[in-house]
Amino acid sequence: KLTDFSEALASEVEVEYNKLYIRSQKTKWASCSSKGNLSFNLRAAILPRELMKHLVLHELIHLKKSKHDKEFWKLIGRYHPDYEEKEESLVRYWFLAHKNKPWNKIIGK
Repeated sequence: KLTDFSEALASEVEVEYNKLYIRSQKTKWASCSSKGNLSFNLRAAILPRELMKHLVLHELIHLKKSKHDKEFWKLIGRYHPDYEEKEESLVRYWFLAHKNKPWNKIIGK
């Protein structure tokens, strides 16, 4: 799903990314490198479809604006007007993803 969402949304947002990685990360849902690489946390697999798409959008927008400034959020809002709600949901899911014993067993943590 992440690959499909990344390709579709990159086209919509008119950005190009270099490579996409899925890794076990301890502190972030995702990140975007200065080389245009996108890295997503393995735990993103538990996210509902719409939150996963939002996560991808968030990282793709970083290819245009590196910092979480006013312009960054304005760009996010163009595609997801309810971005504040989605960002809050990501925080709630972060807790679930890290405190869920069965999930942690699956990914070997």
